[in-house]
Amino acid sequence: MLDAESEKKSELLAKGLPAGPGGATGRIVFSADDAEEWHKKGEKVILVRDETSPEDVHGMHAAEAILTAKGGMTSHAALVARGWGKCCIVGCSDLQINVQKREVQIGEVTLSEGHWITMNGTSGKIYNDQIDLIPADPDTHPQYKELMVWADETRKMKIRTNAESPDDAAQAIRFGAEGIGLCRTEHMFFDESRILAMRKMIFADNENDRRDAVMELLPYQKEDFMGILQAMEGKPRVVGFLVAKEIQYLSDAIGNPERPFVAILGGAKVSDKITVINNLLGICDKVLIGGAMAYTFALAKGGNVGKSLVEPDKVELAAELIAQGGDKLILPVDTHCGDDFSADCNKQVVPFGAIADDFEGLDVGPETAEAYAAILADAKVVVWNGPMGVCEMPPFDAGTKRVAEAIAASDATSIIGGGDSAAAIQQLGFADQVSHVSTGGGASLAMLEGRSFAAVELLDDEA
Repeated sequence: MLDAESEKKSELLAKGLPAGPGGATGRIVFSADDAEEWHKKGEKVILVRDETSPEDVHGMHAAEAILTAKGGMTSHAALVARGWGKCCIVGCSDLQINVQKREVQIGEVTLSEGHWITMNGTSGKIYNDQIDLIPADPDTHPQYKELMVWADETRKMKIRTNAESPDDAAQAIRFGAEGIGLCRTEHMFFDESRILAMRKMIFADNENDRRDAVMELLPYQKEDFMGILQAMEGKPRVVGFLVAKEIQYLSDAIGNPERPFVAILGGAKVSDKITVINNLLGICDKVLIGGAMAYTFALAKGGNVGKSLVEPDKVELAAELIAQGGDKLILPVDTHCGDDFSADCNKQVVPFGAIADDFEGLDVGPETAEAYAAILADAKVVVWNGPMGVCEMPPFDAGTKRVAEAIAASDATSIIGGGDSAAAIQQLGFADQVSHVSTGGGASLAMLEGRSFAAVELLDDEA
């Protein structure tokens, strides 16, 4: 905030809408790129624009404050700045900005790039030159603390903060917030060290590149959530009903399942589900294997898989899982094959591990689908993660459909995880006939692996 005595003596340039409270002083820059570049050199800058857009976010984040000639209290600049707790003034129509000349005219005064100005985001006033700032520290402001005492004596509402970082959460608690009411996870990635990975994820044109980018973001998000929850120590630490339901179903399924407990796992790679299979073999009565990863198991049994998708370097591991699983680990008995990855290819159904050299496995066969359906019909708890075949390409969606039908028709507590299997349940109209469709993605798999989550451990037992 501005020092009141210094503010009284300063030259007022203009006034706009007070969109983001607080005070800031810095050198004028006219582009987001310049704001970021000057910030890297240690300069304090104020980003001056006609208006802002999502393309300016990196510069807005680097700036001490944002000043715009257009826009209102719900403009892009205003919403982003308030979300960050950053000083912001918008709708200052006195500003005549010339980006090419790198200058702004305010009345009779012309200011060039690099000129110092000071903003009072609480009143909307803009001043020429630098003004002394007072740190926003409630412990050094007895008037603020007294005001909060008065408010506490009469208020009936509890106030929770909007925070997306550990620092913001801790600052809000110091100012009297009683918890977090809104945490927008997408705002965790605006920092210049993180935004590149976010852009890589958005613009990725294939699943592998998108997954790689997401895995770059994951450590940041984990670190931030841990820091936010730690900052909330002594305050309510709760999550939404979807997450609570996810934790409840997966924890109950693993911790104390009714019997028989059946897991059905599909998908492309054994390597994606090694730890899950290992863990579930220890607690399930049956683990049914489908999807392309079944062909790596076929290789481990000495079978022929033709052109099927396999992981040659995981064949030994698959053999170990077969030996470990015994009669708990159930493999397909037949395979629906095609001579091309297309719906109109030549097709045949063959025994498992007997695929011709010029064919590839694209789905479990009908005998396997019926055998799996019979096992699922007797189950008390079912966990399904991953399709049985190429579920987006008929007729190789038949195995996935039959499994979905069997789960929906059973009386078991059913937990559906993984994007493809969850999508299949939704598309077939069975979502209201299963107990829980997981939205946890990789986290649900991690819970099935038996891993604990430090952030979950910090949550309150009751809201």
